[in-house]
Amino acid sequence: YGFDPANKALQNIIGKIQQARKDRNQGIIRKLQAMGKDISFSEITREADQQTGRPHIAQLLVQKGYVKNIDEAFRRFLRNNGPAYVEGYKLSAGETIETIISAGGTAILAHPGKLNLAAASLKILCEELIAYGLAGLEIYYPRHYPATIKKLKKIASYYNLLSTGGTDYHGLNGHDQLGGPQKYWSYPYDEWLRFKNKISLS
Repeated sequence: YGFDPANKALQNIIGKIQQARKDRNQGIIRKLQAMGKDISFSEITREADQQTGRPHIAQLLVQKGYVKNIDEAFRRFLRNNGPAYVEGYKLSAGETIETIISAGGTAILAHPGKLNLAAASLKILCEELIAYGLAGLEIYYPRHYPATIKKLKKIASYYNLLSTGGTDYHGLNGHDQLGGPQKYWSYPYDEWLRFKNKISLS
């Protein structure tokens, strides 16, 4: 949060990630072609006006009738270690946090509940990331149940970390509504104020 999008170091990293994503998409397409699917990289780029990824490939598989829906596309072909899966380029956690900070931003660990770590293991992870400059945890998240939120709040309080929340909106093909109501939580106003003051939002 609160970073300068024009920061040169950040732009360099983004350029590497964007190129790696193109290379990955082409690798996935080649695997699908080897399985007899009439699909091309140019079709993916025509369908999307921004960065493309597995959801766009899944949508094209739906449009061509190879699968009934996006979930089936991932289940049959695109899931991690699936027949058309290609490993993506990943920054280390330390490099990611340091890049965010160098761009004037505040680094938050997104949906830590999805890591499925016991409290003790998550505390160890937080200690490692705090050493790089981690400032907070995304506590309020659509698939964080009350017990998970309670655990994360305790950890955030112990390490004096900020708390954030969001709907994890990933576009129209995602499962979550932008700014939509949540079943298990609402973002407490006092926690929002602390976060707001930290990143100097107006």
